[in-house]
Amino acid sequence: MHPALWQLEYLFDVGAKSWLVHLGVVSFAFYALGTHTTGTYVWLGGMLFLSAALLLLCRTGALLESSNEQALVLFGWGHTVLTSFVGIGWGVGAIIAAQSSFEELMVFSLALGGTALGAISSQSSVMRSCLTSLWTSIPLLAFAHYLFDSETSAVPNAALMILYGLIMSILAYRVNGFLTANHDLAADLDLQVEALKISNQELAFERERADSANTSKSRFLAHASHDLRQPLHAIGMLTSGLHHEDLPKSARESVWKIEQSVTAMSALFRSLLNFSTLELGQVKISAAPVDLNALLHQIVELNTSAAERSGCRLKAFPTRHWVTADPALLTNMVQNLVSNAIKYSPGERILVGTKLRGEHVSICVIDQGPGIEQAEQPLVFQEFYRPTQLHETHQDGLGLGLSLVARFAKLMHLECHLRSVEGRGTSVEISGLIPTAQQAVQHGPSALPPHRLSGLRVHVVDDDPATLAATVAVLERWGCQASSSLTVPDTLDALDFLITDYELASGVTGKDCIARMRQNTSAALPALIVSGRVDLHLNTLGIEDPIALLAKPAHPAQLRALMLSLLIRSDDMKDVSVS
Repeated sequence: MHPALWQLEYLFDVGAKSWLVHLGVVSFAFYALGTHTTGTYVWLGGMLFLSAALLLLCRTGALLESSNEQALVLFGWGHTVLTSFVGIGWGVGAIIAAQSSFEELMVFSLALGGTALGAISSQSSVMRSCLTSLWTSIPLLAFAHYLFDSETSAVPNAALMILYGLIMSILAYRVNGFLTANHDLAADLDLQVEALKISNQELAFERERADSANTSKSRFLAHASHDLRQPLHAIGMLTSGLHHEDLPKSARESVWKIEQSVTAMSALFRSLLNFSTLELGQVKISAAPVDLNALLHQIVELNTSAAERSGCRLKAFPTRHWVTADPALLTNMVQNLVSNAIKYSPGERILVGTKLRGEHVSICVIDQGPGIEQAEQPLVFQEFYRPTQLHETHQDGLGLGLSLVARFAKLMHLECHLRSVEGRGTSVEISGLIPTAQQAVQHGPSALPPHRLSGLRVHVVDDDPATLAATVAVLERWGCQASSSLTVPDTLDALDFLITDYELASGVTGKDCIARMRQNTSAALPALIVSGRVDLHLNTLGIEDPIALLAKPAHPAQLRALMLSLLIRSDDMKDVSVS
């Protein structure tokens, strides 16, 4: 019967309250004794002293640390010794009560029975104290009943008292078993909780490692985007020039395949960089008034070459709607939708336009392609998902186009809906755009013929020699009078158009280049920034019109379309200033 430390701690913790109650029970029992003699006063004093001593012992023991094992064991034995004296005291009190009257004996028996039950609830964690308390008091109580009526009911009453003690002992063992099982269960639960905490910590650590690796990957793509875009941009420009060379048929076919591969690689690269930028949370919304008519026609112009190669008929319907949105993100979203439509619907008709739905404006891109199966339609906005027919036709792509559209839409608090019927085509709608008042100048679709570039004096600034040479070669094929420099030139005789990279040598930016060139030539000099930076937005750069931004890698057809659009805007501004 050597109790564990937790049993001793439980005994002291409960005893710090129960022995206070015991003081009241002793006082009540004394009051119930009608005859107060010297013996009863001695009994009261002794019981109060023992109760107070046990109360002090338990409260002191409850304050002991678990590591102080020797003191806990010593206090435990002290508790057992004192309870034995308390049990004897109750037995002596019963004998005193039996000498007065049966009523006083019964009241005392009830008080002693209550303390026996109390001993089970408060002392059953340490069985030696509990049993000592029971079997030092109950036999004396049985003897008191025997003394009171030794001829008639003495033996049955005494036997009942002993039987009561046996039942209390059995109950004490049962309670002790419950306490032990509960403690073991709690200890096992604590171990499982601790193991779960360790497991959660390990999972959190692994998740942090995975998040860190994923963030590092995305950060690498975002930071390396400029260097990775440069060679792709140069390859695209140089490859387009080979079409104008006198090459054998087999070489022309190879050039065509190279150009197709470069175009596909550029599209994949743009999607990956846009995705990594979103993952890093570096996309910031810069809302401004957007002319949807100019935006949609510009996108159509930029995709005309790709549509022609796929045999598609791409058309934008005129619109008068202006909305408040981030111009760069909205352009990216519509560009992705148009690129998907061209990819999915070779040889078919593609329409781009707007709709007024209640108080909001929607942009719709509709194709007459094969459509998407009903079961696959809820999945098309997931990352890296590609419809079945895309695999069957061996189309290029990572399945990021519509996913990027959906995520950009969420950033701008817009909605993206897809409707498709197999064999009849697909319609994707960007809804929730807030209309705004038409601005002072509205630019329509480009009406300048390509030969408008002939004789145009263009200067190109780029710190990458390969990109510089490729761009000049393309401009010269279009009939431009092209000049170039790796840094911002000090002076130029005459200039009609400026093309510049954004990040130049020695910390100089494209904004600085445009400011200096306009200062030396004309404040209305059309300028085009061709950059690999994914975080550039014209509305935050603070550069006066006519200005445009083209992301690398870009196809020569996109470069030409933007140059023509800028020339129109420049002419419109001149007409306005003259009038």
